[in-house]
Amino acid sequence: MIELKNVEIRYGDFVAIDNLNLTINEGEFFTFLGPSGCGKTTTLRALAGFNIPSRGQVLIDGRDVTEAPVEKRQIGMVFQS
Repeated sequence: MIELKNVEIRYGDFVAIDNLNLTINEGEFFTFLGPSGCGKTTTLRALAGFNIPSRGQVLIDGRDVTEAPVEKRQIGMVFQS
């Protein structure tokens, strides 16, 4: 299970993600759809560990990985192009 709890991601004064709460259950097929600039990639980067949230938690199988390094998460991402 993947959970994002009250996740906020800021770039200086700009809030890219504001209070995101999301649960993806084990075995669930999930996609992010939305217009350019809506935060899809930023959210995936936070899940993978490339972006550290300004606030909130990222949990994988109940384990808080919010500040865990990329290599400790066992998560990857592939861009469409």
